[in-house]
Amino acid sequence: MTAFTGDSLATYGGAINDYSPVVDPTVDRSAAGMNPALAATASMTHTAPRAWCRFTLNGTAAPVLVAHDAMWGNGIAVAPVVVRTGTGTVTVTWPTTVQDEIQVGAPGYTGPTPLNLRGGWANARGTTAYQRNLDVTSANVATLYVFNAAGSAADTAGATDFDVFVL
Repeated sequence: MTAFTGDSLATYGGAINDYSPVVDPTVDRSAAGMNPALAATASMTHTAPRAWCRFTLNGTAAPVLVAHDAMWGNGIAVAPVVVRTGTGTVTVTWPTTVQDEIQVGAPGYTGPTPLNLRGGWANARGTTAYQRNLDVTSANVATLYVFNAAGSAADTAGATDFDVFVL
């Protein structure tokens, strides 16, 4: 029951009704405020990017992770692993399970959630044009394919940064 899987309003208990008028809005939430917030949150879990990373490719050298962030945080323990696997081919691997920000023992804690990526896209930064395709090749892996202007698989001619976004 987290944004990593795709939720509905029912995931959050469905629409709520006020038992009585809100007495103190600093500690109580009205149904009129919570229902739209929960519905909007549930809707975002269907199409919002779950993770992003930026890395540098430089010919046949090992890729260098520049930055990353995800719905499950941006710590070293959840950083994606970026590996050049062949000419113009790079895999980006995230953890197989992830945890939201709800702490162990807190209401709503459900434990680690298996990651299930569904799609994504990539962007090449810089002045050299590269064609690129991104394919989610398993539940936690996205594979980037880089092509030159002629359409052939190619390594970058110099240091080029790529952004990868996954849903």
